Amino acid sequence: MYFLLVLIITYLLYRFLIRRLRWRALRFGVGIPLMVIFVLGFSIVWGVITADARTQDPAETIDVLDEAVVQQGDLQVTISSTGQIQPNRQVALAFAASGLVTNVYVEEGQTVEAGDLIASLDTSDLDRLIDQATIALDLQQAVYDALTRPPSEFDIAVAQAALDAARASYNAAASTGPSVYQEEIARLQTEIARNRLWQAQLSRDSITVPEPLSGIDVSTGNDTVDGVIDDINAT
Repeated sequence: MYFLLVLIITYLLYRFLIRRLRWRALRFGVGIPLMVIFVLGFSIVWGVITADARTQDPAETIDVLDEAVVQQGDLQVTISSTGQIQPNRQVALAFAASGLVTNVYVEEGQTVEAGDLIASLDTSDLDRLIDQATIALDLQQAVYDALTRPPSEFDIAVAQAALDAARASYNAAASTGPSVYQEEIARLQTEIARNRLWQAQLSRDSITVPEPLSGIDVSTGNDTVDGVIDDINAT
């Protein structure tokens, strides 16, 4: 609106005032400066009028609700935000075996260190397996001890008695005219007794026997066994 009025006034001044001047020097030396001064004055008057109008416009009036004196001090700013809290270090709780958790020794938020007991599982099944394995180990140890233990005089005597009984059965069968089956059974029983005696002899010889005690003649027992073996071989 303002620029349109300026253009209209400039055109009217030039059309009806400046062009009517006869001399060109007078036209450019006086007319144009007067036109410029008039335009500038009109602009100033227009600006003042519009400024007063804006100041007096009730629609643009600002209502002051509160007033305060500016003071210098520390500025406090509160920032609120939402998010998920992440720990500095997180370790998944896991056990070496699966089972039912029976005890938890810490509470939520409690500080723990490496090596602290946190929870325990029900180990009744594992304890039962350990007991069974211990019993099996004891049985195998007993069998091993029996196999590696040197034969006692009682074992040798039992083997000798079994050999004598088998020999007697064989002789009895031979004297009464037994059948072929009876002779074979008696012969096999004799072989079994002989093998048992040899096994006792080998077990005794393969194990280092400690030094004999004072006053005990160990050679007597060995001579007896060797004599029995010689008798068996002779038959």
